[in-house]
Amino acid sequence: MSKFKHRTIPEVFLGLGFNEIYDVWSFGCLLSELYTGQLLFFGDERTNSEESQLDVMQTVLRRSIPYYMYERAFDSE
Repeated sequence: MSKFKHRTIPEVFLGLGFNEIYDVWSFGCLLSELYTGQLLFFGDERTNSEESQLDVMQTVLRRSIPYYMYERAFDSE
């Protein structure tokens, strides 16, 4: 998975699993990359952690990860 971390849905980073939404998310990222020639969510190689990847996603999308996702992630622990 680390090879394609820049196309991974936030749910996977939060431990919420994945379904067909993963395919749609990945396809959207791929289309953006083909159109622009650049990775959509590209983090720093030195800080290539799941937390830093979530930060990059929030910065690019200009939105925070929904609170209910954090609640579900921490409730399942």
